[in-house]
Amino acid sequence: MGPVQIVPPAQLFEIIDGGAELFLQYSFVALYTVELHNGAGDTLGLEIYRHADPLSAFGVYYRENDSCVESLNLFEKSCTGEHALTFRQGELYGKVLSHAERARAASPGLAAALARKLPSAQSSFPQFGAFPGEGLVAESQRYYPANYLGLKAMGPVFAARYRGATEGTAFYVPAGTPGRADSLVLALKAVYEGSAVKSFAQGSAGTLLHVEDLFEGHIVVRASGSILAGFISREESPGADALITAIIAAAR
Repeated sequence: MGPVQIVPPAQLFEIIDGGAELFLQYSFVALYTVELHNGAGDTLGLEIYRHADPLSAFGVYYRENDSCVESLNLFEKSCTGEHALTFRQGELYGKVLSHAERARAASPGLAAALARKLPSAQSSFPQFGAFPGEGLVAESQRYYPANYLGLKAMGPVFAARYRGATEGTAFYVPAGTPGRADSLVLALKAVYEGSAVKSFAQGSAGTLLHVEDLFEGHIVVRASGSILAGFISREESPGADALITAIIAAAR
């Protein structure tokens, strides 16, 4: 086993230049990295990213493993890729890195040993309880601290995918104040100003906006009180308004 290197936020760009910004968005605290060697000459790299809270580790785990399915029943979540076994445990996000075939075969054993040493964790995120269960895609919940839909101020965002009669991605922002929720809708309207804006209204039902984007498709958002909620779909979805209304009611 080589020496353990501890990397603070200020030095993360030196270690993973080009990828550090993602981790820093998610309340990154420190990276612990070490190389492990066995008697056969195989080398495994271990990287453990500590974040300020389990929600941040949850968010960054899925940003890097969006479509990966569970592979080991050792951690809260884990995923096996071609060159890395990744996992999430509490506020930790880790990677067991391997390049040679023999080293890859040793990854699950190392992961099992590591899981025995890490504190157990059963993280729960009540923010996702605002999403109605009908049509909700399992394991599709995501967390974005900011910079959603191209707006740096758009966050924190909780999102989930839906299939069936209403197909697309629902999301909401607990904006904190009614003024901030309204301002986020107006900022989004400014981004899509012009022919992309299909409708906009302000009234007793809140601030409503519907835009059609070439890449995202239809984006429908509503600010009501301190909550902004929306729905993104390739085609117009007749069930979007009802879903947004339900999310706003549950998120308050």
